[in-house]
Amino acid sequence: MRKPKRRDYGKLIIKIIFILSVFYVFSTFYDQYKEMSYLKIREAKLLEDINKIESDIQSLKDKIENGNTDEHIEKIAREHLKMVKEDELIFIDLEDGRN
Repeated sequence: MRKPKRRDYGKLIIKIIFILSVFYVFSTFYDQYKEMSYLKIREAKLLEDINKIESDIQSLKDKIENGNTDEHIEKIAREHLKMVKEDELIFIDLEDGRN
């Protein structure tokens, strides 16, 4: 008489479970690796954005500090409001733009 093959099925089931477990562990590690790569790229971009914004903030602070000086007010009046000093003469070039 032959022995029942139940034991062979048990080993096969254990091997299948082991292989599936190994596959699950590797797929989990791979997913985590992809997620970490994505997060590192995102972190680098956000740090770049933070540095740019901090630079903009510093630039604006400098403009605020320099905004109250007479030189800056005079520059704004000349460039944007087309104002001149009392003793200055204005020359207009009529040929500029008619070429």
